Amino acid sequence: MQDSLFWIVITGYTMVQSFIFFLVFITKRSIEPTLKWILVALTFCCGIILTKEFLTVTYGYLQFPHLIYAEAPFIYALSPLLLLYLQAQIKGQTWKRIYLLHFIPVALVFLGNLNFYFFPADLKVQYQDGYTQGNYTAPIHHINFILFFLQGLIYTLLSWRLIQSTPPGQKVYLFQKILVAGLFVFSILGLLLIFGANAGNQELIYLNGDLFILWLAMFLIALFIQGMQFPKQLFFIPTKREASLDQGQLVEVMDRVHTFMQREAPFRKADYDIHQMATALGYSKSFLQKTIRQQQDLSFRDFLNEYRIEAAKKKLADPQSQHYTIQAISEEVGFGSLATFYRLFKKHEGITPKTFIEIHKNNP
Repeated sequence: MQDSLFWIVITGYTMVQSFIFFLVFITKRSIEPTLKWILVALTFCCGIILTKEFLTVTYGYLQFPHLIYAEAPFIYALSPLLLLYLQAQIKGQTWKRIYLLHFIPVALVFLGNLNFYFFPADLKVQYQDGYTQGNYTAPIHHINFILFFLQGLIYTLLSWRLIQSTPPGQKVYLFQKILVAGLFVFSILGLLLIFGANAGNQELIYLNGDLFILWLAMFLIALFIQGMQFPKQLFFIPTKREASLDQGQLVEVMDRVHTFMQREAPFRKADYDIHQMATALGYSKSFLQKTIRQQQDLSFRDFLNEYRIEAAKKKLADPQSQHYTIQAISEEVGFGSLATFYRLFKKHEGITPKTFIEIHKNNP
């Protein structure tokens, strides 16, 4: 199958498509930032993998031998990126440094292949020829494939669990479920083919690679169709079906707002507004304002300022913060004006920030 014209066309088409998507995503300004960079990374990885496959089926690796096996680390980034994409779109989760832990396998594969990357060009070509012609199959290929498919199964379970724990009223789109289901089927079939290849059927190794490329092609086509027909479902965090939420669900929505405020502390930005929170959580601006008013009896600005005051109190009462000025603390918690900070602090606490500090000095 790898030497057929059909396979060359499919591989070449999806390779070009992946880089077109990469350019579209990286230049599109209206995409929510976390979704944007995840899609950029996802399509870039697909492009690198498909480029290597295209060079293999067209024997282009003879002209570009140093690209042989260069795609290996990128393969291990696909499943984590899919999970992070779903997290960003379904739950509105923004990027965190801890997410880098998902890409430890990418780093390990890169380091494991580092010596190979410095091999002379003729040895790389000899290696690729031997593998392509079926003269040998290095055990490392079996191990890499097995680990990759096991990774796919693990991330399938994580992705499905994410979908099942969708917040009240949140809509999960069909194409998101199809992506997860496709990863599951691909991983199961891949493991079965690997065990068959271990039993002595060399052709299953090639079929396994073909299956992987077909999955990438279907994934990119799904992105294309979704992006053309329902761009907001692909590029933006979808809004909730707000009208159908009952009182209990509204309480859960408010709990989610509080969790977001405590975890992300967006109130520390002086210019933070309701639109930014609505985008981050996937609710409409009017729904979020109405829910906060109903559940907290506060406007959004007052709600934000209450968090700022509580953060300021912790800072003012902390002995290790004595070298900070009151103005510096007010700016750190999100107040753009010292006068506003003094006025709101006294309104909430009945005393000025300076008096608050003196009280806590005498009663630590």
